[in-house]
Amino acid sequence: MNQRARLVSAAAAVALALPAAASAGGDRTIDWHAVQPVSGSVDGDAVRITGSAAPRSYPLITIKRPGVSGRYAVEGRVRYAGVEGTAFLELWSVFADGSRYFTRTLAANGPLQSIAGSSGWRPLALPFDAAGGRPTRLEINLVLPGRGTVWVGPLRLGPNTSPLGWWSDRTAGIAGAAAGIAIGLLGAVVGWAIARGRSRRLVVGVCAACAVLGGALLAVALVALVRDQPYAVWFLLLLSGGLLASIFGSAVHKARITYAGIELRRMRAMDS
Repeated sequence: MNQRARLVSAAAAVALALPAAASAGGDRTIDWHAVQPVSGSVDGDAVRITGSAAPRSYPLITIKRPGVSGRYAVEGRVRYAGVEGTAFLELWSVFADGSRYFTRTLAANGPLQSIAGSSGWRPLALPFDAAGGRPTRLEINLVLPGRGTVWVGPLRLGPNTSPLGWWSDRTAGIAGAAAGIAIGLLGAVVGWAIARGRSRRLVVGVCAACAVLGGALLAVALVALVRDQPYAVWFLLLLSGGLLASIFGSAVHKARITYAGIELRRMRAMDS
């Protein structure tokens, strides 16, 4: 039997075996000897990928009709050597309506920890909460910003039994987009009012309140990190809090200076 025939036979065997395993126990194992990875080469029981000088995404596997729903996760082990910058593994969950949501290993510690420098074998996890939905396709990739070698061991796809996050990845995506639009619009209105010297008390009050809210969100983000909340939880808090604190914190200072200058010019005009 030639090499191509062997690969076809192996793929057919996996296609038959994995759905049966998923329906029986809710889990399926991705064995790199049975499933040919899209990128890299098989080294022992792992996939070895070596990055180049340029940033690049290396697709590992696409799972069609994964047979999971609700809270699920891809778990396994990873080790790496000489990784430049911050690399990460990502899981894309694709749904029938074409929507796509990702989970990335960009946490400071734990199974969702980012990939940087060198490390021996450690656990990895890519959880996702589909909020009752059922993905039609899962894509697993490795993203390397530069040189370095990463080994990804066998993976397990199944129900996520880790503690619940404060909200789901899908909710975080929707809330993040809404927060970005709201902050952008409010910032534009505040900037317009300051430039024209209008609504002094309202503008200063809104800016101060938003800056305080940003600081509070940053504090909650720190709590989320300490409690090992998923990336979708703490990153949304960190990003929203950082934007609010930086944009409106500086706007308070600018507003006070601008309005004071307008008032001074008005008093001089009255005196003259």
